[in-house]
Amino acid sequence: MHNRNIYQSECIRCVENTLNECGCSEYWLNQNMSKSVNLAKIVKRRLCEQVKQKWCATVYESPKCLNYRIFKRDHCFEKYLIELPTDLNKSLCNFRCVNDLLPVEKARFGGIARDDKICNICDCNSLGDEFHYVFQCSYFKNERKMLLPKEFTTNLNVDKFHAIFNSDNYNVIFKAAKFCKIILSLVK
Repeated sequence: MHNRNIYQSECIRCVENTLNECGCSEYWLNQNMSKSVNLAKIVKRRLCEQVKQKWCATVYESPKCLNYRIFKRDHCFEKYLIELPTDLNKSLCNFRCVNDLLPVEKARFGGIARDDKICNICDCNSLGDEFHYVFQCSYFKNERKMLLPKEFTTNLNVDKFHAIFNSDNYNVIFKAAKFCKIILSLVK
């Protein structure tokens, strides 16, 4: 009746659009097919896949997500959100999501070129981004030694950056969050 314009319903139109958008048009066109499969599971799986693909595209296309791509490679729940104390999970979340006042983020609103957003607390004249503060900024030398495992303070690279902030070891992620809190409190 819907296809022949005898009966129109916003709800039915929504079902049709959803099936079409998730590549299940055949189930709309031949509704007898849906009796032999679990259509709800198929639609849910395809919609979840589409959300993940859209998330990946958004993260990888956004210049603001440059370091976030390092922190977050998979679309999944982060355990630190429930494992860490609230003040530390908030600091870690803000640090990972560039919700902070680091020069690389702060100067973005002033129209300053990315390469000109240098660290304002040390004299190394380096880009003031998350990587710099965690691994390079001389101001945080003592905190780095105290809070980061020794294997993460030599031969610095993006993989170590990822490993610290995605560790399954509670102690490592706890100390990384504490380090982020220190960095963010000083930069503010």
